Parts: sequence; structure tokens; C-alpha cells
Amino acid sequence: MKETTDTNCLETQSPEEMCSMIRGLRTREAELERQNEMLLLAVSDSAREKKKLSQFMENSYDVLFTLDTEGRFIYASPTWERYFGYPVSDILGNSFALFVHPDDVMPCLEYLQKVLSGTYFKASPPYRVKHADGSWLWFEANGMPFVDHDGTTMFTAAAHEITERKLTEDTLRESDSRFNQLAEQSGTFVWEVDTKGLYTYISHVCEAVLGYRPVELVGKIHFYDLHPESERELFKAAAFEAFERNEPFHNFENSALTKHNRLVWLSTNGIPLLSDDGTLLGYRGSDTDITEHRKLKEQLIQSQKMEAVGQLAGGLAHDFNNVLSIINGYCCLLQMDMGQEDPQNDYVERILAASGRAGELTHSMLAFSRTQVMKPQNQNLNMIVSNVATFVKRIIGEDIQFKTVQKETSLPVYVDGGQIEQILINLANNARDAMPNGGKLTITTELLTMGAQFILDHDFGEPGRYAVITVSDTGRGIDKIVCKKIFEPFFTTKEVGKGTGLGLAMVYGITKQHNGFVDVSSEPGQGARFMIYLPIVGMEQAGSDTRAAAVEEAGTGTETILVVEDDLDLREFMQKMLVKLGYRVILAVDGQDAVEKFSDNAETIQLIIMDMIMPRKSGTQAYDEIRQIKPNVKALFSSGYNARTIQHQEELGVHAEFIAKPVQPTALFKKVREILDR
Repeated sequence: MKETTDTNCLETQSPEEMCSMIRGLRTREAELERQNEMLLLAVSDSAREKKKLSQFMENSYDVLFTLDTEGRFIYASPTWERYFGYPVSDILGNSFALFVHPDDVMPCLEYLQKVLSGTYFKASPPYRVKHADGSWLWFEANGMPFVDHDGTTMFTAAAHEITERKLTEDTLRESDSRFNQLAEQSGTFVWEVDTKGLYTYISHVCEAVLGYRPVELVGKIHFYDLHPESERELFKAAAFEAFERNEPFHNFENSALTKHNRLVWLSTNGIPLLSDDGTLLGYRGSDTDITEHRKLKEQLIQSQKMEAVGQLAGGLAHDFNNVLSIINGYCCLLQMDMGQEDPQNDYVERILAASGRAGELTHSMLAFSRTQVMKPQNQNLNMIVSNVATFVKRIIGEDIQFKTVQKETSLPVYVDGGQIEQILINLANNARDAMPNGGKLTITTELLTMGAQFILDHDFGEPGRYAVITVSDTGRGIDKIVCKKIFEPFFTTKEVGKGTGLGLAMVYGITKQHNGFVDVSSEPGQGARFMIYLPIVGMEQAGSDTRAAAVEEAGTGTETILVVEDDLDLREFMQKMLVKLGYRVILAVDGQDAVEKFSDNAETIQLIIMDMIMPRKSGTQAYDEIRQIKPNVKALFSSGYNARTIQHQEELGVHAEFIAKPVQPTALFKKVREILDR
């Protein structure tokens, strides 16, 4: 019925109305078609965008991920599996803390909270994520808050790997740390200065060397301001000459003052800093603390100088002793030919007295050169000090207060007591001269154990136990320059004619000859302290001199004696003296000649008088060969030099003796008669 009505309705419409209706239907159809096309296009674009987004996430070098506000994974890009070796499904719904290094969890959580607050827009701190194989990879993330369509807040981020960068940084830090440690140990600091010499950079090791922190120097101090005023202008001029020529400089030794006004020595190296057009911008370089090296170098030079002077002194003493022996000998011959009342006797006595004083000088020279003959015995050092104290009181005068302080009951040392007494007397004499208006003199003995720290602090010594004699006075004192030269022979601060300069040289020589050490501590106006360190020994180490005492008078004899002496005058004197006393004498001019002469006269020669140091063969070498011919032959060695070759009696053998030059003829003849009568 309805259809009929509709048809009737269409039939009753005019052609114009029909055309209008058809146009409206076509327009509506076109609109619907356009909407469908737009919908289809929109659906197509959405798919393409999703595809693009998916491709981006899959191919991104970064790991893209989303966390909820509790730090649980909501999403992670497929890149996760490529980096860490396990699927994304293993992490979804789990807290990030399960996969991050324990040490990095808290910094990451703090970063998450800052980003979610909406006020923090920086990269995360570096953090480590665990790989499936157990290793750790370093990452850094850039995150931002994200609100979903339903109002849910999330954290979304892109993380990129920085493992290689971190390893490089760690390596550089380790290298830098090692360099700093090495620099600190070597005392080297690095610096830069501008063209005017103003510090623009200085490394922190400077504080260990100079006491200044870099901030105290950079931009405030010129390099030359650190040098002593007396050397400042000279050093400044030399440096700026190099600046003008743009020249590098190497191992330039110079001194500087620390923040606490202590003098240090530096070795400076520098190279010019130039702009692209060759303009000088400044200098870069390093300073190395060589203070200890300089000190050791000075000590070595001083030691070598002392050794050289000692050898010279020993050589002079040797020749001088021969001369004195001849003087003494011929004086003795004169006395033997003169009557007791002869007026010439007084002249001879005066010559002998002067010769005796000259002999004392040679002993001092030999003590310094450490070639003086020693007769060491085991002794208590305190007893030596007590014995000499009475004599010291006499020589220092009544205006000087004198006392001894012995901190130990016994200080066993293996020494020549007479030589130790000489040390004390010389030091007492020096103290007296340093206190012309009176003062105090104290001799102290004590026991000291010399360890590594002591040796480091004092720059001398060997580990062990030492008996220490300290001679201190309240006199004028000594400045540092004089202290360095004080033990050199012939060095004296006394007026001409009032000192030979051998007193303290003798102290030095005797101490060294006893394997000890000597030191001085003094400042002007503060008095002086001389310390003598002698090794402590056990009783079993010491020997004693058991040789028989010399007979009271020199005797005559008829035995045959081989005299071996390279000095012509002394050889002739020995022959005259011995012949005068009745002996038969055979002469030899050197060691080889002695062997040959003895070989020709072995049956008749009963004693050999032989010098220690001779041409061709030494005395000991010749004696060794002679004993191959006649083992029990007796010998008397003499020398004024290099007695180090026979420090102990056993080295000579049971049939040999030693007597030091210069020797008085009567003492020599007593010894000859003593040996022959044995």
C-alpha cells in the first residue's frame, strides 16, 4: 500500500520536481563517497604512521622504554633484546631495579622522580644494565613525563650506550691518577706562564714541593718571585732571554723559596707556546725537586775532595817522616860522639825538640788521611773520657766550667785510646778558643742505635749501635758555610800563626779510621756541638796488645841485618848507625832487590828491616817471597804511610813487628835488639 502511495506520489510530481530530487540524491551520494574516501585515507595514513613508528623503534640505535611512576616497565623497544640478549617479555611489568647495577639503582630512582616532577630536563647519570652473559653495559638516558589519553602519567625515555666512552674516561682517570702519583713521588709539577712570566696554570703537586696551593699562585705570582732575592734578577734575565728567542730550555738548575721560606733546588724544563702565526703566547714546562740530589752531589764532591786531600796529606807525611827520621838519626849520632858537657848538646836537643813537633804534625796529617798506625784494643769509652778529663781541665782554664756526663755505665769500643784522647783534647782546645770570656764545656757519652730514620735525617751513618761522644760549648758558634769546610785540612778561622787547620782534620781522620762518623751542629751565637759516633763492639771482637815491652836500653850486636829502604839518605843513615853498634849490614834498594839479596845470604841474615812501600815489590810482597826461602826469618817493618795494609798483627806473621816513622833511633835499636833476642 505504502509503495503504491510512493509511486503515485512520484507520478504526480512534475518533471522539474523530479530533476531537482535526482540532483539532491546525487549530491548526497557524492558526499557519502567523499566521506568514505576520507575515512579510507585516514585508516590508510594511520597504518602507515604506525608502521613508520614501529620501524623507527625496531631500527633505532637507542633503547626506547616507558616506565610507570613506580619504575615498572610498560614498554621497551625491540632494541632491548639486541643490546642485552633476552626478550622484552622478560622485563615487562618488572621494576627497572632488577636489571640495573645495585650501585646505580638509587641515582636512577632519583632521576626518575625528578623527571616526573616536570621540572628536570637533563640527561640521567651514567648507569649500568646487566647483559644476559653477566657483563655490564653503561647507558645514559634522556627522559620526559608523558600523560596518556586516560590521564595516566608515565616516564618515557631513550637510552644510548656509553660503555666505550666510560672505559675511555676511566682509563684516562686512571692514567691521570698514576701520573699524579708519579709526579708527587718524583716531586715534579707542571706549569704554564704568559709572556710576562705570570702563572696561568700550575698543577697541584706544587703544594708538595713549594707549599703553595695552585690558587695562591695562578694569576698572582710571577715565576721569578719564588726565587731568593739574591738570585732573582739573574734568573729572570736568563729566562727572558730564552723567551725573546722562543727557545726551549732543559735541566736548568735553580733555587726557590717555599711558602715557609725553606730553600729548595729545582730542575726546570720549558717549551714555548706559540700561536698559529708564530706569536709567543707563553711557556709550558715542569719543575722537579732535586734538593736531595743536590745534597748528595755536594756530599760526594766533598767526600772526593777530602779523600784527595787525604791522599796528598798521607803522601807528604810519608816523605816528611823519612826526612825527620834522618834528622833524628844524625842528631843521635852527634850525641853519641859528644860528651855530656859539650855546649853543642843544647843545639842538638833543640833540633830534636823541633823535629818532635814536626812529627806531631805528620801524625795529624796521617790521622786525617786515615793512614796513621793504630793500636786498637777493647776499651770502655767512659774510662777514656774519665782519664782525659783531668788534662782537659788544665788546658781550658779556670774561667770555663767543665763537666762530663756519662749516661751509660759501659760503652765497649774497639779503639786506639790515645787517638780518642787526641780527639777530645783537640775539641776541648777549639771550645776554649771559642769562649775567650768564659763559658761552659760539656762532654757527654751515651748509647745510640742508628736506624733508617736517623740515617735519613742526618745524611750519614750505617745501621747499628754506636757509642756517642758529644762535646758541646757555649761559645761563638759557627755559621753554615764554615760548618761545611770545618774538617778540611789547613782550613782555619783563627788568626795567622794561631792555628794550623789540622786539629779538626785530625778529628775527622781518626774517627773515620775507627769506622765511625763525625758531625757538627752549630749556629752563630749559639755555641757548637761536635758528635763522634764509634761502633759498639762485643768483648770477643777485641784483641789486646800482648807484645813484650821494649828493653830499657838499646844494645849492640854482631848479627847480620838486611836493610831495605828506597830512600838513599835514610838507607845510608841506617847503615852507619847499625855498623856503629856492631852489626853487619846488607843493603837493598827495593822489594825485588831485597828478595835477591836475601836469596844470596839466607844463611847469615838474621833480621830484615824493611819499609812497607817500595818500588817493584812492596814490603809485604817481598817478605812473603823471602819466607818461602826461610819461613822463620825475623822482620821489622817501618812506614810513615799507608799502614792500612797491616791493620792487625796477624797479617805480619809471628816473626814480624811494625814500627811507625818517624822513630827515634834509640827506640829503633831497642826494637831491633828485642826481636833478635827473642
